[in-house]
Amino acid sequence: MKVVLAFGSSSIFIFLCQVALADPLPKDAVSLTESEITALYSGNSVQWDKDNIIYFAPDGNVVSTFSFKGSRGYTVGTWKVSGNEICKNTAEWFDVTTKTSGKGSPDCWRWARKGKTYFTLQSVRFDGAKPDETAWSKGENKRIKKGDRASKQVEAMKTAM
Repeated sequence: MKVVLAFGSSSIFIFLCQVALADPLPKDAVSLTESEITALYSGNSVQWDKDNIIYFAPDGNVVSTFSFKGSRGYTVGTWKVSGNEICKNTAEWFDVTTKTSGKGSPDCWRWARKGKTYFTLQSVRFDGAKPDETAWSKGENKRIKKGDRASKQVEAMKTAM
């Protein structure tokens, strides 16, 4: 497997988690609605660990923090839900370790549910690679935390740039 490092978003971490946990979607799973996905994300953060966090503001803006292979930084952009898919469009990334920045790229995930088990599929990848349509992951909803857990870290990193 080839992994491409792109600081365009926190999706490096998401991608690695999904590869490790990928399963086919159960046949009787149903797609989440636009309003269900919006309710999951709006005003909340997705947190994998203390350094990899994305905050989805109710106004459609998004900020995230990332840490990968010794580099640490943040991203800014927007998010939108359409159908059963949420897309995070990173407008710009900033690596505070190397003092570099650049244009970001989009990441999208489709959502489904079977009973109380939620599934996600990365449908648009940050590196432009074609997603594996059978690589559904469980448990992403358990990483969603109430409120903004990224903006304070992002503001602190902005002063370091």
